[in-house]
Amino acid sequence: MDQTLLFDDVQQKYRRHNQILFSQDSLILSKLIPTMLYQSHQTLIQWALLRVLPMIETLSKRYPEDNIPRIAFQKSQAYVNKQVKLPVAKQAILAVHHRAKEISNAHDIALYHAIGQGLSTIHVKTHALGIPFYELSAIVFAHHNDFMSRVIAMIDTYQLTLNQAIKLTS
Repeated sequence: MDQTLLFDDVQQKYRRHNQILFSQDSLILSKLIPTMLYQSHQTLIQWALLRVLPMIETLSKRYPEDNIPRIAFQKSQAYVNKQVKLPVAKQAILAVHHRAKEISNAHDIALYHAIGQGLSTIHVKTHALGIPFYELSAIVFAHHNDFMSRVIAMIDTYQLTLNQAIKLTS
């Protein structure tokens, strides 16, 4: 299949100025999504925690004064370790989504939402899908003229990290 056909829906959404360019119907994600949904909730939590760290680091460099994503990560980890109750972690995660509304850079907005969705996996397994939906959208926003190979490389990274999370939870 022609690589550009795999991204037709993404290109259409980009032209319509959508905030989320990927979905469960995206052809390029047709192998990853079933693989993710097959995993246990615990595996997806581990995967999400591994995946949000690089995004937090990216945003920390761009917004050094903003500790909201890091705090949400810490509270989410504390919930997973049974050190805090879910409402404490949820409040910190919602602050990440709220922060996304305070900035104007499409790439960064998508990363904040990817972090928020990823950390929300502690509560609901399917929130893990928000990571590829938003993080891949961020890649397109940052590299619109040359995003296809970057997106494919990130999907490969997702699979490698998923394999790592499977080992951690087995």
